[in-house]
Amino acid sequence: MTRTASPSIAEQDGPRGYFGALTMEVDVTEGAGLAVTVCASLAEWRAGIEFGIAHAFEKTAARKCVEVRVTEGRGFAVDTSQALMAWLAARGFYECLGVDPEAFVHLDRVTGQVSFRK
Repeated sequence: MTRTASPSIAEQDGPRGYFGALTMEVDVTEGAGLAVTVCASLAEWRAGIEFGIAHAFEKTAARKCVEVRVTEGRGFAVDTSQALMAWLAARGFYECLGVDPEAFVHLDRVTGQVSFRK
């Protein structure tokens, strides 16, 4: 069964701006492993997206076979970072699995720091 998520953020907090959007499809099947496909238009943020998904996979689904397709997304050079895209990708993955993302990943909107739980 394919599950979809569209995590996004568009906020301004004083001098800090946060902008990003992803559309993801997640399939969970029998077996073990993770496969991630990121659309070409997000090549600039691929590393962050893949990190966020891999981190979420390790925390919640490591004993399953999961295929993730990031089919589209948007970012802006000034207000989008690898860390922000990792945060969005992790949130989308958790949403698809029905897991509360706040237990694993956090964005401090005052400092701009993204943290991932060990």
